[in-house]
Amino acid sequence: MKNIVFIWAMSLCMVNVYGKGTSKKLFLSSTKKKHTVFIEINDQSAYLFRLGYWNKPMGSSYSLIQTDTLSRQSSIDAYLFIGTNTKIQKDQNKLYVLLSDTPDKKVLKIEIDTVTNETEINQYINNGYWHTNFSTLSVEVNAMYPIDHYSFYEGYRYWDRFTNTQIYYQDFRAFADNKLKIIRDSVIEAKSSRSQLTQHTVNNISTISYTELKNNLIALSDDSERGYFSTIVHAVCMQRTDLLFKLADDNPSLKEKLLYAIQGKESIQKIRAAETNSPFKREVIKDRRQTTAMLIKVGTLYAALGVLVVYLIAR
Repeated sequence: MKNIVFIWAMSLCMVNVYGKGTSKKLFLSSTKKKHTVFIEINDQSAYLFRLGYWNKPMGSSYSLIQTDTLSRQSSIDAYLFIGTNTKIQKDQNKLYVLLSDTPDKKVLKIEIDTVTNETEINQYINNGYWHTNFSTLSVEVNAMYPIDHYSFYEGYRYWDRFTNTQIYYQDFRAFADNKLKIIRDSVIEAKSSRSQLTQHTVNNISTISYTELKNNLIALSDDSERGYFSTIVHAVCMQRTDLLFKLADDNPSLKEKLLYAIQGKESIQKIRAAETNSPFKREVIKDRRQTTAMLIKVGTLYAALGVLVVYLIAR
């Protein structure tokens, strides 16, 4: 491979990579696993992709740390290609990419070499592009509707269903941009409707009828609307505790969701103070006792582990 690179680098200074008048592409990649860098070389330009790696409990993916467009230089220039923050140079029969846009402001010099598996390279780039932009979408949506979190983990679910993850990255980018727009519009439309329903219910909690309250909670009882559901339940606990017990006693399908949605000391205090024979009151109090006991046990365990670690270090 090094001989191929040397021949390519030398010929690049005089003619097009694949001969005058052609438009074929050449892919290069970093040779060390420490850095994930891919470069596409065309006749007069190059496109760089530097990827990071997200290793999360719910899944792992690549992310786009840096991209750049580089222009081919003359044969007498010290660099073969130069971009905004990157340069490609030949040094002792090897090719290197120099990256200056780094957190510590140091220039990274990374060896690169030709690769033949274009589909694999495209999949890496496509994975990074999709998850980076889906994360941006998630942040944007959550800023608009903070009550209910829209997780960027949803991006993994979409990615796993795609059948075109190895296509040329520019084609995938067009596909991804369109898909992200559709998802964004759909999520915002749904969250806007749920947000309005939640706001209406909370604003009218003191006068709302039992039937309307029940129907609104049922409409928001799906797990994906947990934040909106909990917001209404909190308002019911604080101002219409009697309806909370009636909802739980009359609607078994809602009882577990109501129990899960009750949060905060103020809500629990209101429930404890309520004069009622509803079995749901006892369930709430029992559940909170069990939760508190579990938290105490977990805290004790962590404290014991901390003492053990200190003891082992001190030995």
